[in-house]
Amino acid sequence: MNPRALSDWVLKQNLFARIRQQKPVIHCITNYVTAGDVANLLLAAGASPIMADHEQEAEEIASISQAEVLNLGTFRDSAAGAMLKAGQKAASLGHPVVLDPVGIGVSSVRRQMALRILKEVPCTAIRGNASEILTLASLLGAGSPCATAAERGVDTADFPAEASAGQPDIRAAVSRLALKTGAIVVMTGPEDLVCDGRRCCLVRNGHPMMSRITGSGCMLDGFLAAALCAAGAESAFAAAAWAVSAMGVCGQAACEKVRLEGGGTGSFRVALTDAVSLMKDSMVETLGQVEFVNSLDLRLYAVTDRSWTGSVSLYRQVEQALEAGVTLVQLREKGVSQDDFLKEALEIKALTDRYGVPLIINDSVEVALACGAAGVHVGQSDLDAARARQMLGPDRILGVTAKTTEQALRAQAAGADYLGSGAVFGSATKKDAVPMTLDRLKEITAAVSIPVAAIGGIQEDNIGRLQGTGIAGAAVVSGIFSAPDIGQAVRSLRRQADAIVSAGRI
Repeated sequence: MNPRALSDWVLKQNLFARIRQQKPVIHCITNYVTAGDVANLLLAAGASPIMADHEQEAEEIASISQAEVLNLGTFRDSAAGAMLKAGQKAASLGHPVVLDPVGIGVSSVRRQMALRILKEVPCTAIRGNASEILTLASLLGAGSPCATAAERGVDTADFPAEASAGQPDIRAAVSRLALKTGAIVVMTGPEDLVCDGRRCCLVRNGHPMMSRITGSGCMLDGFLAAALCAAGAESAFAAAAWAVSAMGVCGQAACEKVRLEGGGTGSFRVALTDAVSLMKDSMVETLGQVEFVNSLDLRLYAVTDRSWTGSVSLYRQVEQALEAGVTLVQLREKGVSQDDFLKEALEIKALTDRYGVPLIINDSVEVALACGAAGVHVGQSDLDAARARQMLGPDRILGVTAKTTEQALRAQAAGADYLGSGAVFGSATKKDAVPMTLDRLKEITAAVSIPVAAIGGIQEDNIGRLQGTGIAGAAVVSGIFSAPDIGQAVRSLRRQADAIVSAGRI
């Protein structure tokens, strides 16, 4: 499914009609500053709110609700037990749970509670502003270089403008957070970002006036929970993106009404609820602005080869590479049975999940699906790319080897998410590999809109020669797994890749 089709898929969810038909009960343990606004907005959307935070009734309320909202806005001890009990009960019933880690950058109490909820409650979605989401990513080891700027926590007034939702490092951090938590992550701001670890989309609806009233984010929490209920688990990602876009469209409509009537922020607060009550799905479909962006971080792509395992297991080698900073792992096995491949894939998948790094399976769609990998990579002599995409469905990553511009364009048309092109410097693992000139690599990267990873003989002493080729990263085999010190090799390769990324040359 191409990006335009994915955007249309989100905007055609028709969830306003479904929310109003289903009237889901949304249990909100939220902050007292905005509880009334959240309840009124849910009623305007067609849902039924329950605002209850007593620990002794938390499970009982959760059992008669269809979703939970856990909001740390005015966090107090008396709500801690209620949040955990309600969240656990909802999750056990298969109901959506939305966590809003409000202000986790400002106090250790909030940080500890957010981490405890994530440890004890399987959350469906995490919604916060940039400072909150990137602080949480940093706490969980999924952060980006911009995360240290996020510790103001309550708002994003001083958040650096260059740390935008569209920035690759930010997308990568949010995607890693989604992978590590198993939740859809919604980062709101001037541009909103929705990621599930495999897919990311930017939402460009909304209006600056939404940030000038208290509670627009809290209202989105409840609206998001209602949308997740109406859509069901199979369409949770689409529902999250739709909810963000729909809320933004309502904000735009409310602002226009206030402008025409000469009102201010107080009028806007009422107009926003009015807009939700009057909104139709056709308006979201027409006015929604959802752009799918690639969430893959290809900067240092480790491709396994057990030729160099020696006395160290492949599992341990991959672990060392992850510890040192590889951004993607491909498990490649050519000489093992399907059963043994799957057994190993399950073990490596558990390892990559721990580090929030996607796992790609080489060649075998069956193994990728069976182990729950993020995707599969196929070569020109392997399964046809179009058939691989059909088997994988739209949600998983498809990488394709492309040695010519023609192959690259065919792979993109077939639904590839990225390309692997080489061998740029020969190959230590494929003796018959035909070297690719850097000019040919430039031609490929210029011809396609999807990212390209260079592969073939890439080492610490030659990765710098890839500057200016337009690639999104380097796929490295022997340069990592034959190194006497895998950690040192990865750190050196990663530093050089990061420097090239920062210079805009990858």
